[in-house]
Amino acid sequence: MGNGKTTVIAYAMGGLGDLILALDGIRNIREIYGDDAYIKCLLMSHSDSAKDLVAASPGINEIEIVDFNFDVKQNFKKIYGTESGNSFFTNAIEFQTTIFPRIYTTKESKEKAKLAHESIKKIFGEQIKPIVIHLCGSRFSNYFLSQVSKVGHKDWDFEKWDKLIHMLLEYDKNIVICLLGSEDDKLVYKEKITKHERMVEYFDDFNILDSIDFLQMSKLCIGVDSAIKSFSLAMKIPTVVLVNDHEDPVRDKRFLDPYEKSNEVKCHIIRKANTLTPYDVFDGIPKEWL
Repeated sequence: MGNGKTTVIAYAMGGLGDLILALDGIRNIREIYGDDAYIKCLLMSHSDSAKDLVAASPGINEIEIVDFNFDVKQNFKKIYGTESGNSFFTNAIEFQTTIFPRIYTTKESKEKAKLAHESIKKIFGEQIKPIVIHLCGSRFSNYFLSQVSKVGHKDWDFEKWDKLIHMLLEYDKNIVICLLGSEDDKLVYKEKITKHERMVEYFDDFNILDSIDFLQMSKLCIGVDSAIKSFSLAMKIPTVVLVNDHEDPVRDKRFLDPYEKSNEVKCHIIRKANTLTPYDVFDGIPKEWL
């Protein structure tokens, strides 16, 4: 497979937030081994967004999609040959060196995001302040779980979102709310959020790369603890994160605490959000960021 080169099987597990850190690890592996390495990424996800992210990232020779239950160590020898001196496998995130990894997109996604921003300016004026809102985390279809009164870690009550959005719009007439996200977010928007003339949605128009480039041109991101938040913080965009009651010290250590403590990004985490009103959350948003 590697034509005599060092073969590196770098596997990436978890959601999109994990993946951007893993991709930083893979790029560091490439820097260590240079052109002498043949790097294959085992992507433990069937998400088109994950595939798009990996495909846009340089330094990867091959991508293989495997199931989340795939046992890397058990299958390494059977699938990839002997574990010789010039072949090894690793969890790519172990080579991660920064919480601000470069996220690669495409020329097409950059152009699409630029046109979207230009369109907003044409409609609402050059003075606009685009604020990205991400309503829910969709990995476990929290929209449907919430319909039976089960609030997930990556959700905030949709009626509260509705009130908060309209409070932001009332606070500053130059604010334009831009909604990004998945099918779950789209369902929430259509059924739970009151429409407003200064609110635009891109659920059908944008893939993940388009959303990343759109984020880069936005003033602020407000959302739950999900991939959109991870992209925003990695790109050093001012970000407000709503986190419900949870006990996950590993997640906090990897995805929340480093950004909150960093001097390189404006990150404000509103904890126990499920116990707060929209007024509490609005008061907690630094107004100088708006």
